[in-house]
Amino acid sequence: MPPRPAKHAATRFDTYVQAHEAHMDQLRGSGFMAADTLSFEELTGAAGIFLSGEVACRGCIVVSVEKFLDVLEGEGPAAQVQTEWYSYNVFVRDWHNILRYDNQHPEHLYASHQDPHHKHEFDWRSGNERAGSPTWVGEEGWPTLSEVIREVEDWYWANRQNLPDPDAYPELERRGR
Repeated sequence: MPPRPAKHAATRFDTYVQAHEAHMDQLRGSGFMAADTLSFEELTGAAGIFLSGEVACRGCIVVSVEKFLDVLEGEGPAAQVQTEWYSYNVFVRDWHNILRYDNQHPEHLYASHQDPHHKHEFDWRSGNERAGSPTWVGEEGWPTLSEVIREVEDWYWANRQNLPDPDAYPELERRGR
């Protein structure tokens, strides 16, 4: 397997957390993103860390995050971690999905894809998956959470006039394992 792009390379857990918090603080400052319930949970017996929760965005848009960080070596803040699997599911609260990036499907479902990284796109009003979806994004095109939030902000501005409550922020749910 070829090495991962730098943005997804293995790193120390404390460095990962600092970068995550810096990106989230910057996004909160934009006014599109308001708050989040994201938290890290060390999984006993799984040699990994689970990041989960929701991100509240203008237009009652929610980004639901589930991400498993594999602990490659070490422990605690100095542990070397790398994302093993992820799902960034974006939806309008009380409506339907807008999009989802993930790598969590069995390989046989998308045999034409070179690797499991792909994007689903939906009609947020009906919940129907759009024609041609999912599309393969690949190891090189797999976005970070902050890139997904920026993409959703662009979607928001292009679709703002059709949203039921374009200036509202959604209530968040805390999702744990």
